[in-house]
Amino acid sequence: MTTQVDAVFDNGVFRPTRAVSLADQQRVRLTIESECTDQTAITLDTRAWDAFCAALDAPPRNIPELRRLLQEPGVFDARSDSANGSGPS
Repeated sequence: MTTQVDAVFDNGVFRPTRAVSLADQQRVRLTIESECTDQTAITLDTRAWDAFCAALDAPPRNIPELRRLLQEPGVFDARSDSANGSGPS
């Protein structure tokens, strides 16, 4: 029998988030699916996938603010006085 149960790993012990009807000391097999933010796979339904592909295939938009931002030197592009050895002594 397979039952899916959400649990929290707390101080080295898995604690179910709801009551589970198991005998005390009953052995079970756990398969762990982490709900972390480092998600590496995205599942889309057909409609969302089609919209995603359409957005990728669309011609680029001209956004003047973004173009200006990308043409200006960034904080990592400019050399500071301390980086070139002429900083305050």
